[in-house]
Order: sequence, then C-alpha cells, then structure tokens
Amino acid sequence: MNVFNTVCKFSGSISFLRNLGAKMVNDRLSQSAKYYGYVAAEVASCAFCSALALATTVFFCLFLINSLLGIVVSIGVAYFAYLLVVNYLPQKLRKEQVTISRYASLILDEFYFMLQSTGSVFDALQVVALGDYPFVSKKFREIIKRAHNGERPESLVLRYANSQPSEALRQGLIELLSAQPLSSKTALDIIELSEREIRGHFCEFTLQLESRILVLFGIGFFIPLIFSFAVTLLGFVKSPLVFLVVLIHVTLLDVLYNKLTSSEVALLW
Repeated sequence: MNVFNTVCKFSGSISFLRNLGAKMVNDRLSQSAKYYGYVAAEVASCAFCSALALATTVFFCLFLINSLLGIVVSIGVAYFAYLLVVNYLPQKLRKEQVTISRYASLILDEFYFMLQSTGSVFDALQVVALGDYPFVSKKFREIIKRAHNGERPESLVLRYANSQPSEALRQGLIELLSAQPLSSKTALDIIELSEREIRGHFCEFTLQLESRILVLFGIGFFIPLIFSFAVTLLGFVKSPLVFLVVLIHVTLLDVLYNKLTSSEVALLW
C-alpha cells in the first residue's frame, strides 16, 4: 500500500494524468477510494501512469525483435495493467464487504446475546473482539482501547457501523444500540437481514461466474489459435522466442484461474 500510495501521489501531481484520470472515475472507484482515504482521480491517474510505464518497457524490449509485435503486446500489457490498478481498491472493498457479510449474523448474534445478558456495550465489544472475525474484531479491539481512554463505546460503535461497508452489520448494530430493550422478533429480523445480504452476494457471484468462465475459455482456446496463425504468417515458427510467449500465456491463464477461484469462491461453501 505504501508503494501504491506513493505512485498515486506522484501521478496525481502531473496535471495531465490527473485530469485524464478524473474523467475515468466511476461510482465504484469513487466510493472505494473515499473509504480507504485516497483521491479517486489520483488512483485513476496511477492506473494510467502504471500502464504507460509497463507498455513503454515492453515495447522497447520487443521493438528490436519485431516492431509490430512490440506494439500489439505493449497495448495488451497497458490495458491489463490499467484494469489491474484501477480495480484494485474496488475489489479490495468488495472483498471486505463480502467477508464482513459472511460473519455479520454471527457477530450480531454474539453482540445481542451479551448485550441482553449484561446490558453492557463494552462487554459485547469484548466478545466480538475475541471472536477473531476478519476486519471486525480488529476494529472492535481498537474501539475498546479508545473506550479505555474515556470515549463512549456507544458512540464509537455507531461511528464504525456507519463507516464500514456491510449494510446488514450497519443496520444491525444501529438497531441493537438504539432499541433498548430489544424484542426477540426485532433481533431475529436483524439476523435475517444479514442472511439476506450474503444470499444476495451469492446470487450475484453465481450470475457472474458463467461469464468469467467464458472469458477464461476464450483466452485459453482462441488466443493460442490466433497466435499460431500470426506466428506462421510472420515467419517466427522456428524462433525460440515463441516459447517465451507460450510461457506468458500459461502464466496469464494461471493468474486468471486463481483470480476466478479465489475472489468470492468462499460464498459457495
């Protein structure tokens, strides 16, 4: 993140890249950049800067071999580099949102049980902090430290609930803290809300899964076919550099496969 932040600041200081990046900002990038404390235009300019740097490097490396090959490969590298950087923060936020949604029902259940048993928000915070839930337990431990310094835990929890990305956890925590005493029906409605949210993420993921598999199939089948025709027409069939391109293609397939199976595949379990 330090390198990413440095490149964002550097590219954002270049007015041309910053203005170009500002035109490419969308809602997903704007929301995720704001959540992690970045400027959306600087992140987009970082994507352009990274893509330009990698494309230039690849072009000069392949220019001596074949200028046409250098142009085609450098354009492809620039495109993938741009997508990788510009989607970094939205995908990170998406992962955090889905992960929190997976554990939201358990978190709210424990928080409700301890709050009803002891009537203490601080005790409820400690239970969730000890639960080792991704993202949430760490934040709750920070809230506990601040509560030890004299800040009101209720205010800290509400502030965290309004800042984190899970809608179910946000509404659940706000309802638990504002509705006292809390009826069992309201508690069940809060748990059901968190379950509906994770089911929504699951449906969205399965709908996208087919298109992602088709993209992976296209890269695995059609690109080698097109490449074989291009190599034959250009007369590079006996060139040892063909094996280098094969290695790049296999690496690309491996990266895409891991990306496909590791992004939100835990929703399937």
